[in-house]
Order: sequence, then C-alpha cells, then structure tokens
Amino acid sequence: MRNENSANIFLCSDVLQLPFKRDTFDIILSVSTLDHFEKKEKFLKSMNELLRVLKSGGKFAASFLFVTIIKK
Repeated sequence: MRNENSANIFLCSDVLQLPFKRDTFDIILSVSTLDHFEKKEKFLKSMNELLRVLKSGGKFAASFLFVTIIKK
C-alpha cells in the first residue's frame, strides 16, 4: 500500500514466505514477532526467510517480548 504523499510502502505479508527477491534489504528489524512461533521448525524457517531477503553485510535486529518454549 503506497500513500500518495509519501515514498514509504506498507505491506502485510507472511514471514514464512516473503514477497521479496533475495538480497533486497540493507536493514531488517523484527519487533516482538518471532517469539510467537511455538514450533522450532517455523521459527527457523522464518529466520531463514528474513536472512534470504537481507543483503550480504546487512544488519538484522530482533526483539523478543515473550520467551516462548519452542516445541520440537
């Protein structure tokens, strides 16, 4: 979604299948989102997907509000 008065684009998508090409972003910030996965497999898949779209040498930061016990 693009605001006509702004160069910013806001998009809602699934972190398990991001709609971006490899090496798209210089910086990725994840604020209290990855801590909602209950299964280790989905957490790892989401991390791999975020790192896929992060440029080589890019910066990644994540915060975790809750510490979830990841099952299997």
